Amino acid sequence: MLVNKKRLLQGETEAQNLSDYNRILLSDTKYIMTFFENYPCLLRILSNEIRKSRKFILELLKRYQDDQLEISQHLCCNTALQKIRQIDIGLGDAHCDGRKTAKIHLERKAIFYKTRNLSPQSLYAELIQEWNTNTIEQYTVKTPKSIVKNEYGWIEDIQYQGCSKREEIHTFYKRMGIQMAFLYALNATDFHFENLIAQKDYPILIDLECLFHIPLDIPCNIHQTKNLQEKLKYSVATSVYSLGILPAFCKESHMDISGLGKDEQIQSFSKISKLNVDQMKINKDYVWYTPSEEHRPRIAGKRVLLYPYKEDIKQGFTMAYTYIQHHKKEILRILEGYKELLITRYVPKPTQTYATILDLSLHPRFLHNSLDRELFIAKFCEEGDGSACSLLGRAEFVDLMNGDIPYFASSISSKNLISSRGSILQDFFSVSPYQFVQQKIEDFNNRDLQFQLQIIENSLELTQQASKQEPVTKSKALNLTLYMDEFKKKNFFIEKAKNIAEYIYTLAYIEDCENKKQISWVNMILNKKTFDIQAMNDNLYDGLSGMALMYASLWYVTKETKYWEIAENIMTDIMGRVERVSIEESKSAIGAFNGIASILYTMLNFYIFTQNKKYKKCIQKMIRIMQQHLQEDSHLDIISGTAGALIVLIRYYELEKEPRVLDVAKQCGTFLINNISYFNEQALGWIGISKKALTGFSHGNAGIVYALHLLNNHLQSDSIHTVIKKGIIFENNNRINGQWLDLRLEDRPIDSCKWCHGSPGILISRLELQKSKDRDISTQSKIDIQYAINNLLKYDFTTMQNGKNICHGVIGNALILMKYGQETQNFRLENASKNLLYENVKKFNITQWEQMQEHGIQGVGLLTGLAGIAYGLLYACDQRLPNVTTLELGKLTV
Repeated sequence: MLVNKKRLLQGETEAQNLSDYNRILLSDTKYIMTFFENYPCLLRILSNEIRKSRKFILELLKRYQDDQLEISQHLCCNTALQKIRQIDIGLGDAHCDGRKTAKIHLERKAIFYKTRNLSPQSLYAELIQEWNTNTIEQYTVKTPKSIVKNEYGWIEDIQYQGCSKREEIHTFYKRMGIQMAFLYALNATDFHFENLIAQKDYPILIDLECLFHIPLDIPCNIHQTKNLQEKLKYSVATSVYSLGILPAFCKESHMDISGLGKDEQIQSFSKISKLNVDQMKINKDYVWYTPSEEHRPRIAGKRVLLYPYKEDIKQGFTMAYTYIQHHKKEILRILEGYKELLITRYVPKPTQTYATILDLSLHPRFLHNSLDRELFIAKFCEEGDGSACSLLGRAEFVDLMNGDIPYFASSISSKNLISSRGSILQDFFSVSPYQFVQQKIEDFNNRDLQFQLQIIENSLELTQQASKQEPVTKSKALNLTLYMDEFKKKNFFIEKAKNIAEYIYTLAYIEDCENKKQISWVNMILNKKTFDIQAMNDNLYDGLSGMALMYASLWYVTKETKYWEIAENIMTDIMGRVERVSIEESKSAIGAFNGIASILYTMLNFYIFTQNKKYKKCIQKMIRIMQQHLQEDSHLDIISGTAGALIVLIRYYELEKEPRVLDVAKQCGTFLINNISYFNEQALGWIGISKKALTGFSHGNAGIVYALHLLNNHLQSDSIHTVIKKGIIFENNNRINGQWLDLRLEDRPIDSCKWCHGSPGILISRLELQKSKDRDISTQSKIDIQYAINNLLKYDFTTMQNGKNICHGVIGNALILMKYGQETQNFRLENASKNLLYENVKKFNITQWEQMQEHGIQGVGLLTGLAGIAYGLLYACDQRLPNVTTLELGKLTV
């Protein structure tokens, strides 16, 4: 930048300029002094790195000299003292003033130098030794040899070895499952692929610093809380998935760094563009690569798929879990021996998050003035005032300013946390890590075992999904005449819905509380690239509002009170949380499926079901919450944003005719219009969190103009008509050969043909827009309807590949076809939609969680899961139920 500003380079080409810069300017003392005068922070950072490196190397050499005899005896088979041939420094992240793991190459072997206390390694080795004495050879486990010092340690170098036969692979994964159970019992975390070495049929863990981990923001005294949601958050945060061993594709980094991660990955890397010229710069790029694979067994150098060995992992996990469950006293006795000795690392944030902040803080804009860099890092470390978290943020700031990844440790017998500089964060934990793990082991039970096995099953399915070929959508038009006979399966649909609802209830977690039940679920959601596990939230999409709506619908159709009791218990629990949160502190999105409007929509239907004023009281507060947070919305769409809130508000206004509700709806409309992105004089759209304008109903123009149209039915504004017309033009500009492009996918933008993205959702939008009093909107909508229905019918309802769910599956498409039949008064087509639905569910039977993956079902929620199937069957039997695909309210009175 300095050179460019002053035009100091006179070369005719960029390459000559770079050569001149290296040869002339970097030899010019005056220039170098001027450079560092402009970037004084950089000079300070470089000087500090030199200081830390010198200190680290001298400390390492002194410690090796002091421990040389012990190393020879315990790690080098009593050989003569060996000299150091080579030191590989900088392995891993820098902590505690630049200290890093180093590999020491001696004359005849290598060892690792660890700059932390290795007592967790000793504890784990003792637990495994106890296990080995109580099992057969096939299930014994190896641990590396180590030497434990107070602030550092030495550990043997474990060499990778492949397998020679298939039986060894089976044994490897059984032993992996065994170790996963012990790590789960010790509440370990951060076990990525670099912490695991495959040595023939032995998986060997080489880094055990993160045992006795207590997650933030969960209750530690789990038996003292009656709050079911808090208990489920605890179950998720302390599950086997939190170990970091099971496959976990990270959206942000495009990588799976787990202990059992995939063979091929995408890794971000720093790429120098315009190499060897004066305009060269460092950009971030992504590349497919094959990691070292030392964490996975191979046969004759060939990779082995993980998924076929899932039963071995589950078998090993079950064996060790059952062992711990029935030998709690022996396990806890060993832990008691380390209670005052064990020091473990605490990781409050992912290491990658810290590393990213450090990288960004070295941008030239932060190197002119130290205050700029300090403010940038301080903003990241801001944790609140007057709490242990505030002190945590200060300690993070000190480490990051020193160029280190923040490091915290704790004695497992203490509630205190210790920073890298020795500062003590008093009572950071509500219980000691020892008490936390002790309680977890004492709580081992058969239901928890089954829960962990479900997580293992679903996570390993991720590796299977990745290897499947992308299904090809059939283009042959569906012969509807085969399905237009009178629908006669109403009783079958109701019984199937009841069976599904009963099965879902067996998966529920239930807590008795003050003459009512708290009911909730843990959602395990698997798609082609990611697996997620979470305590069910309160939203409609895949949360408790959706569950309440499904059970309420089942009650209305069957009149069986047990289903209403379930629905009302769920809704009462949701209402309690709404009533407890302050309007200002609420952090919810405002959308109709993932947001406060989704709860409002559900509660409106409960009000219609019962005419009970308690629901209306809660509704008023939710409207104030939406109004309070409207200006903060960055989604804009139906699912999580303003468009969804607007639709639900209009539905409420049309129900009760309250002027204030229409006023808030107008505010939503104004907000949407103020956030328009114009692409030319004729086309416009909305850019939400996807950073691009989209087509389709859930996140794109179709849904937003649908919302504005509902508002304009009560305003008849010409300006809104104009916005709607231009929104339609943008969407239709992205239609090729009659199909709307899915603009999320740059490499495969074909019509997705789902409720969420593609023709079916656009069909819903245009069915409503054709009723517009603006002739242009009405005419164009009728044209679009023909394209949309033709595309929908090309999408074969009878194939299994489409998935059985509302959002992006055949259930949603059947409901949309049903809506089309109703709107056009084509009752034969309405029959066809129901008969097609029957064809897709007639052999459907769920008795085990893993069967859901075979049917494209993601969890138990309404839009993507099992509850949506039950709801779809019920709606086919009684269209007076609420229609979640259009957000129409129910038409019920009791």
